[in-house]
Amino acid sequence: MNKPPVTEHPRWARVGIEVGLFLLALMGGAIFLGIRLEGTPAPTDGQVALDLLLGLVAVALVPFRKRWPLAIAIAATACMVGSTFSIVAFLIIVGSLATRRRIRDLYVMGPLMLLAVLIPLIGTPLREWPASLISGVVSFGLFWLGGAYLGARRALLTTAQDRAATLEREQAMRLTQAKTAERTRIAQEMHDVLAHRISLIAVHANVLAYRDDLTREQTKEHAKVVREAAEKAVAELADVLGVLRGGEGADNTAPPQPTLDRLPDLIADSRSAGTAVAVIGRMPDLDELPEDTSRTTYRILQECLTNARKHATGQPVTISITGEEGSHLALEVRNPTTPAEPVIAGSGMGLMGLAERVELSGGHLEFEESGGFFAVKARLNWRTA
Repeated sequence: MNKPPVTEHPRWARVGIEVGLFLLALMGGAIFLGIRLEGTPAPTDGQVALDLLLGLVAVALVPFRKRWPLAIAIAATACMVGSTFSIVAFLIIVGSLATRRRIRDLYVMGPLMLLAVLIPLIGTPLREWPASLISGVVSFGLFWLGGAYLGARRALLTTAQDRAATLEREQAMRLTQAKTAERTRIAQEMHDVLAHRISLIAVHANVLAYRDDLTREQTKEHAKVVREAAEKAVAELADVLGVLRGGEGADNTAPPQPTLDRLPDLIADSRSAGTAVAVIGRMPDLDELPEDTSRTTYRILQECLTNARKHATGQPVTISITGEEGSHLALEVRNPTTPAEPVIAGSGMGLMGLAERVELSGGHLEFEESGGFFAVKARLNWRTA
């Protein structure tokens, strides 16, 4: 939400300030005119009328000092040449002009003010000139410095408010980005969990639906797998949603994420669904693998085995895990392709999400289909951070 600058006052306050300055200029002008009438030879009625008229013109200019600052100041200076009534109005207008803090305004107003003071002194004794010049320069200087200080303070407060508003927007943006990143992570976890479990359910349900040669024990075994997979999917989904829905007082600690120590269970699930899985190659000591790398590797294998069940049902899968301890881990998952329709439709985002996750960890993942085989290859840093 945009906030008004700190220098803006409520409308009623602005109106009150303008009325107060107008009355101050009016009363101050009357006081100066009275001093002149008492301290100088009696002026003619025409001189008094002219002084009063020019003074009222200068007072009338006060409310317009912000609309045309320099022009109004020049006009008030002209009025001051023949009117002591206009002195207070002139000083108020000068102070308002100085809040702009423009040196060009001072270059214009300085000489004009001196002329406005000197012209009325023509024909008067020279001994009166120093006092008039000093009082005029000092008054002008004080109001100019006061206006410049007020303008600098306004600018400082406005800058501080703008900076605070910018920091608030940046903080809100960082919070939004953090929430988006967390929801993206949770969505990825939900995909990893549900895609694996639902593919198991789909495979075994497909067997129950289309195989009429199963014995009672085989039927019970497939139904048991379906039930267990569904229960695990619900439990894992509840864990993920619990993190997403948790409030400030809730325990928002994410549930433990699977690593390669659960690889045997993952392979067993695939084999129970009819997918022959073979692990080949000289596997490094995975016990020394950092947890984050182990977790990413597990998710890659989980997604590959899930895709094999969905898109190449019954086809064997070959897993190769090699690498150099402390340096990198190389992973390749390969399976024959099949023209048959997939058991369950995929979102097409699983491997893309994995590629992004691997890239963020400093590794690389690619997949290709050629020669009747689909292969996923990944290279991970042994330590991702």
